[in-house]
Amino acid sequence: MHNNRTVSTDISAPIHVVWNLWILPYHIKKWNSAHESWHTPSATNNFYVGGRFSYSMASVDGQHSFDFAGTYTKITEYKTIEYVLDDERSVRIDFENTDGKTVVTETFELETTNDPDMQVMGWQAILNHFQQYTEALLSKLLQYQRRISVTPEKLFTTIISKPTYEAWTSVFNPTSRYEGSWDEGSTILFLGTDASGNLGGMVAKIQEVIANAFISIFHLKEWKEGDTIDKDYVIPDVESLENYQLLPVENGTLMVVDMIGDFSQYRNYFDETWPKALEKLDQISS
Repeated sequence: MHNNRTVSTDISAPIHVVWNLWILPYHIKKWNSAHESWHTPSATNNFYVGGRFSYSMASVDGQHSFDFAGTYTKITEYKTIEYVLDDERSVRIDFENTDGKTVVTETFELETTNDPDMQVMGWQAILNHFQQYTEALLSKLLQYQRRISVTPEKLFTTIISKPTYEAWTSVFNPTSRYEGSWDEGSTILFLGTDASGNLGGMVAKIQEVIANAFISIFHLKEWKEGDTIDKDYVIPDVESLENYQLLPVENGTLMVVDMIGDFSQYRNYFDETWPKALEKLDQISS
């Protein structure tokens, strides 16, 4: 690089969590802004060497916008990301595990239009926002992942199709199934029978769907046989999200599951079952 600058921050979070929050579009849209007057309404990421990313950055008032886009030139998992922006400037991000914290360092080439000090301030502000977002999220985040050797399109279909859904979620309950639709905004019922033969489950709403890339499920309430179902449930303010994120990577798809909310009392159960469920999903997808 030439005419470059460096910004850095220390984050009180495990390196694998920091890495995932950096590369997953759902999270990128949450933290990628230098000031509250700007946001990132959309983001795409093909996370492999030669793959492209594009983040649409816009002012909240809708007056200004631009695409922050480029192509990956080097990826070393949990260590280094390098890319070239569309204006041919190079950027390198280093991740380092130090005393239980993760140090994130960005080295970037200056552009010629804006003042260098202002550019450094902007890059540092975004990095600070990433730190704040990560540390605030960590207390209510359970995260599981697996690299699966199929395309995002095939994996997406395997996740939601009834026969294959029942197969990979049988790890949680051998009688696992769902009733309803995976369409955005629809109510869906996740069901299973307990050891005594009682039917029960969870009422949820599909909060967001991006085909072949992302599903966000908002858990609303527990359900037992005989309960009524209100098709017009209002999503409460308290988060209770189960997100499936499918990221194109070299030779397959990285699937990351986020459980965001008050799930800490179930951590041991999810720590045991989610890796097995993702392994089962890998087996039936291939």
